[in-house]
Amino acid sequence: MSVSIPMNISVVIPAHNEEATIGKCLAVLLKPEIANFLDTIVVCNGCQDNTAAVAKRFPVSVVETEIPSKINALNLGDSKARFFPRFYLDGDIEVSGKDLLAVAENMEKEGFLAGTPAIRVETFGAPFHIKAYYDIWTRTPYCKVGLLGSGVYGMSKQGRARFKEFPKIIADDNFVRLNFSGAERYVDNDYFFSVKAPRTISALVNTKARARLGDYQLRNTFPELMVNETNHHGWWKTVILPEPGLWAKFIIYSFIKLLIILKTKQKIARNEYDVWDVDKTIRQ
Repeated sequence: MSVSIPMNISVVIPAHNEEATIGKCLAVLLKPEIANFLDTIVVCNGCQDNTAAVAKRFPVSVVETEIPSKINALNLGDSKARFFPRFYLDGDIEVSGKDLLAVAENMEKEGFLAGTPAIRVETFGAPFHIKAYYDIWTRTPYCKVGLLGSGVYGMSKQGRARFKEFPKIIADDNFVRLNFSGAERYVDNDYFFSVKAPRTISALVNTKARARLGDYQLRNTFPELMVNETNHHGWWKTVILPEPGLWAKFIIYSFIKLLIILKTKQKIARNEYDVWDVDKTIRQ
C-alpha cells in the first residue's frame, strides 16, 4: 500500500551518547520529501559526546537534559510532541519516515491503537553463529506476530491515553506492547525498520539478557498486563522440525539462549536494573 501522505506524525527519539548512530538514523528517517510531515524531537539525555551537535544538522527539535535516563527522555519528548500517531524510536534504528507514515495511515484506517513496521536484522559481516541465532529468532512467533518494539513503536491518540507517563522500567517497548491486546496492535509487514546485530556472542548475550531482565522486571511491576501476553510453547515443532536445514542453527540458537538465561539470572542476583548497557560492537 502506498502512503498518501498529507498527515503529520510525531517521532520522539531518546538518545544517550549516540554520536556514532544518530546521523544515519536521522538521514534515513528525514528524506527531504518527507521531513516536513514529521514532527521530530531528539532528546539528548546525559550525553557526553556530540550527539546533540549531530542532531542539530537535521530539521528536528533537539532537547538536552543532564539526566541520563531513557524513560525521562521519553516523557520529556512526549511533552514536546504535537501529533498522533506518535512514534518512539531508538537512536540506533534505521527506518524511513515514509514507512512510518504508511504505518500511521494504516493504523488510522484499520483502527489499531498501536503499531510498528516489521523488523529486519542486519547481520552482514557478523560471524556465522550470530547469523544462525537471528535466522531462528526472526522466525519466532514474537517476531512474526507479537513484535511491538525492539527499537520502534507507535501509538494513536487513543492508544497513548492508556497510560500517563512512561514508568521507570527497562522494557518500555514491552510495557507499551502489553498495554494492548493482540487485536489492538499490529505489525505492518509491508514496511520495515532495521537493527544491527551484535558482532560478538558476549555482546549478543548481554543485549538479550538486558531485554530479558526488563521483561522480568515488567512482570513483577505490572502483573496485570500479563493478560495481554501470548505464549507460543512448542512453536519450533511447526517452524523448525519440518526444515532440516534449520536444525543446526536451532542448536546454536538454543545454546545462546541458555547463555542468555544464565546471564539474566546473574543480573537479577546482582540487582543490575540501573546498569546502562550499550552494544559497542555496532557503534564502531
